[in-house]
Amino acid sequence: RAMQMGAPSSQSSQLNQLLRTWGLEMPENTFAGDRALALTASIAKNHRPEKIIGFLALTQDCFNSDNVITADLNRVRVLFAGVLRKAVIADSNDQQGEAQIKRTPLLMTTARGNSFSVSSPYELMMLNPASLMNKFYDGHEPVSMGYLVTGKFKSSFPDGIEIKVKDKSSSDANDPNQSVEKTKRITGLTQAQQDCAVVVFADVDFISDMLAYQDSFFGKTVVADNAALMLNAIEDLSGSSDLISIRSRGNFRRPFTVIDRIEQQAEAETAEEEAKINAEIAGFQNELKSILTSAKNGEEEVIGSSILQKRKDLELKIHQAKRKLRQVKMNRRRLIEHKGNVLRNFNMLMAPAMILIIAVVLGIRRSVKKRHYVSHTSNA
Repeated sequence: RAMQMGAPSSQSSQLNQLLRTWGLEMPENTFAGDRALALTASIAKNHRPEKIIGFLALTQDCFNSDNVITADLNRVRVLFAGVLRKAVIADSNDQQGEAQIKRTPLLMTTARGNSFSVSSPYELMMLNPASLMNKFYDGHEPVSMGYLVTGKFKSSFPDGIEIKVKDKSSSDANDPNQSVEKTKRITGLTQAQQDCAVVVFADVDFISDMLAYQDSFFGKTVVADNAALMLNAIEDLSGSSDLISIRSRGNFRRPFTVIDRIEQQAEAETAEEEAKINAEIAGFQNELKSILTSAKNGEEEVIGSSILQKRKDLELKIHQAKRKLRQVKMNRRRLIEHKGNVLRNFNMLMAPAMILIIAVVLGIRRSVKKRHYVSHTSNA
């Protein structure tokens, strides 16, 4: 009926019924974000690259260093990863049930990370990175995107499940070959007898070709440690971790931390002013919308001129605010370029300056030795 009325059908997997048995929950249409980890990408051809708050590059500080699965990872990319939170274990009425389950976070954001929500998954199909970035607020504690859960799990279906099977004993009189279906209940263990282990990731795209690999002259090549993370998890769950230390070879990436710090500082200096201008634009647009809808039927001719004048004034204010916003972004780019040029010039002049200093010191040393030799020769 939802499809007949034009409403999109639900794409929810109802995974929380299973996750709550393990003491976790994943809020619907909620994703992890972090300004410090956000990557820049173009959402369409010929579009200018923008920072996408849900496209994150997790660094070493985002991994659990005490767990073999993530201890030696260097960089993992995720795309609109969900948020995993600890929850009260389903059907657990005592603290003993809680104590039997151990939940260890594996992947997380930095302390600036936070979660953000969208009205529906279809909102991400028409992605607006700037709008998502403006709505995002920095948090005060890391947001988890992966967990290792161990313990004696209880069944998510303690009463069993019902399935439909064909009843061969009763058949249709008109068609003997047509069997009648009946409902059958299947039951099983209500709780595991031995300890179990499950790894839960709130993102399935991290192992896709788009994030884990890239095209090169030699074909597909590995990007970051996405594939290593998956293989480490599989190998650890299978009971062997011999190849994990070989596969995860530690830090091989040397980021330009100074440049990254300059960009973050420039963004922080202009973030408040940019947010203020965006709020002004939104206020003007809401006021303009309310004015256009305030005219009642039959009164357009009476108040039409005043509405048109106010509409022109608001449109002019919106235009001026957008121009001011462009100027702020331009100043930010100029600030980044200026600091980058200063750093580049310093690096370029450092080597010649050191060579010049060494040459001057050697020249002075040779001159002193020469004078000393001449003075000794004349005395002799």
